[in-house]
Order: sequence, then C-alpha cells, then structure tokens
Amino acid sequence: MLMKNFIWLFLIISLTSKAVIFPTTQGPVSHSFGNISSLKNDPFAAYNHQGSMALATKNYISVSAKSSFFIPELNTACLAVSKKINNTQNLGLGYSFFGNKYYNESLLKLSFAKKFFNKTGGGISIDYYRLQLPKESYKVKNIFTFEIGFYTELNQNFDVAFQLINPARAPLASYNEEKLPFIANLSVVYNLNDKFTIAAEWSQTITANGFAKLGLNYKASKNLHFYAGIVNKTSSVSFGINYHFKNTLIAISFTSQPYLGYSSSAGVSYFTNHDKKPE
Repeated sequence: MLMKNFIWLFLIISLTSKAVIFPTTQGPVSHSFGNISSLKNDPFAAYNHQGSMALATKNYISVSAKSSFFIPELNTACLAVSKKINNTQNLGLGYSFFGNKYYNESLLKLSFAKKFFNKTGGGISIDYYRLQLPKESYKVKNIFTFEIGFYTELNQNFDVAFQLINPARAPLASYNEEKLPFIANLSVVYNLNDKFTIAAEWSQTITANGFAKLGLNYKASKNLHFYAGIVNKTSSVSFGINYHFKNTLIAISFTSQPYLGYSSSAGVSYFTNHDKKPE
C-alpha cells in the first residue's frame, strides 16, 4: 500500500504539466498488441487511428476499462463508436477519461474517414482535450487539436499505415512554452499465413527519442484470437485474448512493466452490418 501511494504521489507531482492520455491507444486489442495504433478493423479505430477506421466494414460500439498497476487513481475508461454513412465513408466518436476528482484528463475525438481506393483510406479527427489539475492551484485547461491517419493494403499480405498526432503542436502551458506532444506513427503489418500476423510500429515524438512496438496475432480459430506485444521504451510485455460470438467481441489484455508491475484491460464491442468481423 505504501508503494502504491508513493507511485500515485510521484505521478501527480510529475504530471501536473504533462498529458497522460494524450496521446495513447485505447482498447484491449491494441494494448495486447504492443500498443500498436493501426489495426485494420480495430473496434477502437475511431479513437486509435483514422486510416484504419476508413477501411472499417462494420458499425462499432466499443467500451473498455484499463487498470494501471492496480491503482484505482490510475484507471482509464474509453468509448469508441464508428458508423458507416455509405460504402466509402465513416463517422467516428472516441472518448477517454483518466484520473479522479483531484486530477483527471479527458479526450474527445470526432472523426471522419474515407476510403479513397479499394484498399486505401484516410481520415481526420478533431480532438478536444481537457486537463483538470488541483482546483485550488490551477485552472482547468481546454485544448483543441487534430490528428490525421492513412492506411493502405499494398498487397494481399502487406499493409502500411501512417499517422500524425497534434501536428499543430497545441500549447499546454505558458510556462516554458510547453505544448502537447507532436507524434508521428509509422506501422507495417505482414500476414505470414492464415494463422499468424506480425506488425511493427515506430513512434516518433518531435522533442524526444522514438521507440518501437512489435505485435503478434495468432488466429486459433475463426472466433478465438491470441495477441502478444512488446514496447521497447518501457520494456513492457503484453498478452491478450479475443473471442467473437454472434455480433459481439470480448477482449482482455495483460501488460507487465518491470519497474511498476502489472496492468490489465477489458472491453466489449458490438458490431452490425456487412460481413466482416474485427481482426
């Protein structure tokens, strides 16, 4: 208990001028896949990647909850909704909340995505970020910015995705001219065969060193998928399971970080229309 309180106190002190959930990927599918953002037909694509959402073949409503290091004050909740308005266009809504009544962050995303060609698409999201620090010391911060993403299937086995998060470098605080991070993500996905898919993503922040993410997906059956991933920056290792039945997907994931311990997340997705399930 003493260690948990120490971690929580340390995070509050260190994060009073930094963003936690901006930017992060959400949903147990991405968490178990090394936090890779660009997953084709991801039920959280409306939150994670506009290019992936452009190629979505179904409507989604997804909710998830994440417990970081089993500290209640570090819990995160997320909602993602994707709606096809025609055969080539999708509208998306994403929302996440982190923290408690003393310190919390929320991020709302409104997205539009379009399939340009049969296997290529892109989109944009308008982001509203809200940061509440201790009220007696700081004002609530309200910030607007945007993201863009593209996804293409180069051939039957090889996909490439690209994303820019906050290219406008929206200001976070006047002190030291601090800004929300500007991040570029480049992803590659390779289907080894009908059972195995591997993916890699490089995430580069303009003011810091980049880092790599690796993910592996094993399709045990039509309805049962296993995921594993690694993030080299945090030395974290993840694992997860997805199960499909009828119009519902249930997913859970677990992450181990050598210094802070374990995290877990779980989510449920409901999808309708068209003939393809989330991968």
